[in-house]
Amino acid sequence: MAAFTDKILHRMALAWLRRAAPPRGPKPSDGDLQKISRILVIRLDDRIGNAVLVTPLLVALKGRFSRAHVVCLLARRHWELRSLIPSADEFIPFDRRTLARNPLRIRTLIRKLRAMKFDLVFDASDDRTVSFNHLIVTALSGGRVRVGHDRGEAAEFYEVPVPVPDTPRHAADMHLDLLRAVTSFRSTPRPLLKPPKEDSSYGDRFFSENNLKPALPLLIMHPGGRGDKRWPADQFAAVANSLHQQGIAQIALIWGPDDDECARDVMAATGSAVFPAGILSFNDLASLLRRSVLFLSGDCGPMHFASALGTPVLAIFLVSDAGKYKPIGPPDVVLDARQTAVTPESVTDTVVRMIQSSRSRTASQVVQTPQPENAP
Repeated sequence: MAAFTDKILHRMALAWLRRAAPPRGPKPSDGDLQKISRILVIRLDDRIGNAVLVTPLLVALKGRFSRAHVVCLLARRHWELRSLIPSADEFIPFDRRTLARNPLRIRTLIRKLRAMKFDLVFDASDDRTVSFNHLIVTALSGGRVRVGHDRGEAAEFYEVPVPVPDTPRHAADMHLDLLRAVTSFRSTPRPLLKPPKEDSSYGDRFFSENNLKPALPLLIMHPGGRGDKRWPADQFAAVANSLHQQGIAQIALIWGPDDDECARDVMAATGSAVFPAGILSFNDLASLLRRSVLFLSGDCGPMHFASALGTPVLAIFLVSDAGKYKPIGPPDVVLDARQTAVTPESVTDTVVRMIQSSRSRTASQVVQTPQPENAP
């Protein structure tokens, strides 16, 4: 019954959108691309990782259309993140909860977008499923050229429907495919964030308040995650205890708003082996990451955040598609439970190897400055 009702609502929503949205226009010509001055990228959901994964598209857009004003429609829940996202000139908040309580407020947002007269609008939602929030905002945005993935009926609202390949690829490449369908460009698919402008001293305070040893590597452990993406707390605890007993690393424990229970379980099983940092702001987490050599977690938003700021990440994937969502920084490592058994022993061994590799990279980057000869 629920599936039948959803199907009816789906058809009703599409029928309404067909009446409300302007008709689809022609695909852009090379001449049109020379006149691009305002661009909108739409990424609405509340997940930190999805906001981070759209950054390669923003960077590529600014590189290809350097004089254009690039606007990103971003979830209000992570509004603080906007100061770290590169290449967007302006951000507009999208509050899904407010709209759920009063759907008519969407009209205010649509009027604002139409007044901005965008030349290009990108629906940067997932290519395998239709997001009606994204589709409605894209279709009604007033953009001259609307670009989105070809997901059946949704394609009729785009001037440039982008074919979805049979073989899944990384989410960053998924977003870049939207731009590839419009123009050629050179860009890297690696997600990147900017260091905070206002430098937080949290990392230094954390070391001082917990009497940490500057010479011993700091590992940040995040045991949280959504549902079945979460590796068991007792497994994280076993890794922490092993690293502590071997004197391999000091461990800062962080978690998110929905992770209190698993964080308590880890702390109860580790005692003094971990130093709780708790729920951190983006700026404070960035500060702590600067003092760390490794970030250990399951598939979660802070995993993408750490990798995008350049901290080596060891990520444990249990059910997610690692090929699509893994961190792709050069030193990052993924342990995929769908391919091999992931145990506390295998995770601990990988941590040790990554810390040793980090030390080797640091040593190779040290520049020997010639000492001045003594004057005669």
